[in-house]
Amino acid sequence: MRLKSPVVAAVLICASSLVAIAQIRPDNRGDKDASIFGVDWSKGDAPLVGESREAAAKRLLGYTPDPAKYPPPRTPWDHKPYFGGVWWPSDVELAKAPVPLETLYKKGPEIQAHRDSIALANWKNGFSRPMFNCIPSRIVEGNTGGPISTQVVHGPGLMAVFPEAGNYRLIRIGDAPRNTARKPSYMGDAVGHWEGDTLVVETTNFKDGMWLGGPQGQRAPQTASDALRVVERWTVPDARFLEYRVTIYDDKMLTGPWTGPTLRIGRTRNDAVIEAQPCFEDPVLVKMEEEYQAKQREKGQQ
Repeated sequence: MRLKSPVVAAVLICASSLVAIAQIRPDNRGDKDASIFGVDWSKGDAPLVGESREAAAKRLLGYTPDPAKYPPPRTPWDHKPYFGGVWWPSDVELAKAPVPLETLYKKGPEIQAHRDSIALANWKNGFSRPMFNCIPSRIVEGNTGGPISTQVVHGPGLMAVFPEAGNYRLIRIGDAPRNTARKPSYMGDAVGHWEGDTLVVETTNFKDGMWLGGPQGQRAPQTASDALRVVERWTVPDARFLEYRVTIYDDKMLTGPWTGPTLRIGRTRNDAVIEAQPCFEDPVLVKMEEEYQAKQREKGQQ
């Protein structure tokens, strides 16, 4: 399988953003004293060295925003909140989804046939999840890195989002027109605008059959149609973390919009970088899946 690494996305950053990146490079005073836009990480703002994901999640959930003590960093180009840096972990739920996504699926043979047709049951090695095939599968969770890290490069008019294990995204910010001639893709076409200090990102032009969630018991995966529209809301209550929520619209598959959980994501030191994790067919996972499929066949023969 062809390697698909988010690192290749770096060449796509526009020249104006490169200028901005140069402006926000970490200073040279060392890890414990690095600062950016007035945020000093030497006061325990970032995760502790060796801190477990469980400990970090507990700390994030128990934290009360203090914008007076930790004012959100703002960009020098438009004075809006700055989202650049590495964020971790990305799966801490501050608030649950109001209703389960499954409850909003329309009924009928056509809907069920559409869901069954994209179950990926006939894919190589019997893998039944997009992640095994380098296809994005974190729309419901917020297109972020989940339990691992996400790096954001934020420049004038553009944000690039790099989950440590996943597909990169480019978000144009401002009055950028949509490219209606662009072919549908797994990541869609993302354009953001500001509502006060909240960045609202609307993504459309997805390929038909995107996964929104995994199989529900014996039912087919929660999938979307080519009418899928995803609206994200990015906010920075204070400099130490961001809050993120996604709402999904799909008039062909759902009876109404579905809003996912509110995620709270911790900001790490600004000198942190993610590790590139190319997507490829892992022989260990292939063997595990083959053994699982063999056991399932044995059960069927008994």
